[in-house]
Amino acid sequence: MHSGRSDIFVWGSQFETGIIELDRQHRHLVDLINSLGRILVSEILESFEESLSAEKNNIDRLLAAANHALYRAKRCGRNCVVRA
Repeated sequence: MHSGRSDIFVWGSQFETGIIELDRQHRHLVDLINSLGRILVSEILESFEESLSAEKNNIDRLLAAANHALYRAKRCGRNCVVRA
């Protein structure tokens, strides 16, 4: 049985019935719930990281375009505006 901070449900003696087979099944069910929870959290985090990575790429492209436009404007002289 895995026990840790990432568990959704933490088994404790307060949940024991005193019926060995029933308690074993309950612990197994708790382990399954926690395993599924860890998988879901992992999937959500992976998706979030992919979204952040895509957003960072967009920001990097925007900054590069703005930087390029800044240098084009500098080459044009004073009071020059260029579109990025």
